[in-house]
Amino acid sequence: MTSSAGGTEATDVRIPTTWYQRTLSEVCSQVEKVDPQDLGRSQFKYVDISSIDSATNRVLKPQHLPTTQAPSRARQLIRNGDIVFSTVRPYLLNIASIDSTLDGEIASTGFCVIRPNPSVILPELVHFFVISDHLLGQVLPLQRGVSYPAVRDKEVLGAFIVVPPLSEQRVIVDVLEGQFVLLDAVLESVRRSRVEAVRLRRALLRDAFSGVLTNPDLGPGELPAGWSRRQLVAVSELIRGVTYKKSQAVDHPADGFVPLVRATNIEVDHLLLNEFVYVPASVVREDQYLRSGDIVLAVSSGSSSVVGKSAMVREIGATTFGAFCGVLRPSAELLADFLRFVVQSPGIREMWSEAARGTNINNLKRDQIISTEIVIPPLAEQHEIVELLERELGLLDLAMKAADRIEMEAKSFRRSLLHSAFNGELTREWREQWLTRGN
Repeated sequence: MTSSAGGTEATDVRIPTTWYQRTLSEVCSQVEKVDPQDLGRSQFKYVDISSIDSATNRVLKPQHLPTTQAPSRARQLIRNGDIVFSTVRPYLLNIASIDSTLDGEIASTGFCVIRPNPSVILPELVHFFVISDHLLGQVLPLQRGVSYPAVRDKEVLGAFIVVPPLSEQRVIVDVLEGQFVLLDAVLESVRRSRVEAVRLRRALLRDAFSGVLTNPDLGPGELPAGWSRRQLVAVSELIRGVTYKKSQAVDHPADGFVPLVRATNIEVDHLLLNEFVYVPASVVREDQYLRSGDIVLAVSSGSSSVVGKSAMVREIGATTFGAFCGVLRPSAELLADFLRFVVQSPGIREMWSEAARGTNINNLKRDQIISTEIVIPPLAEQHEIVELLERELGLLDLAMKAADRIEMEAKSFRRSLLHSAFNGELTREWREQWLTRGN
């Protein structure tokens, strides 16, 4: 059943008979445009897209600016209860409610400012509607542009919203707020778990390569008996990748061609084996083929976070690697799995990332790699350390996968709650009881 109750023609959506539909513009007030210099004060708080925490839909970091330095886009006067909706890349969900601390401040014209009329609809209900699929489903198909897809204010304000009676709106808001508090607590717990997992991983690797993991009674600064400090050049061979002509490469498997590993194929401890390009085998030198036990490094990238990423090669067919990669090939006195954990350790990753930092390109030089000093335990102890790390880090990985599942389920439940709130299902029993009482 469709209901419009005399307003703009509504979309064909089934809603309870006591509800009606309106566009946002019909249930909202107009927002003033001002020049910050006309506020009569020397400073103002400025809300732009960078101020928004899209995970919590809050303004976390408004800028404090002198009115004389107001950006040209700082023109929208915001009030307590407003909702700001980023019209640029709206799929990123840069949405937030404005509280009393920002009443009378200024927002960017990159937002559509939605100001609910509280005599018709509760601001809290509009907030939940704006972050729901009900609004996004109407707005996202209207995006224009490629690099910076955007929608217009009038398209956001032209979206239809359901309007229950005010008494039922309050019930919906109370239920959603209560459930969202619980969901936020779950997501905060997941966040803390991830932080703790990172801390534990760093601690495990630190203890492994200081000797404490297998020698718990070791004194500060001591190395266990039989351990030594050596540069990588003494215990491994570094092979740099070569540049292949673009005209030689194809983006699909072909007879006489072999896969080419690039920096983008390297993830933490694994290779992405489905995103290769392929080069003729006839141009690949024998020493440029990957071997089982090789450690592939990203040595050059536009992003400093990519440089130093590594993965150990296990069973792999004929495969080569490109100029932005390097390969560490351990000697007989160094287990490949031990070296794998060494180069993944935070200390070395951070040191290499910093050493490679450049203006436009981040490049880790050969000498910076081979001169890196690492600890070398006896082979038997290397085996023991690898077994301990694989077991403990494996447990951490399982815990993180569980956290990922919990987060996914919490977000799915949140979407389900919002959907049921705006199709009438959330308050169906309340509405039936309300009608039975004859109200």
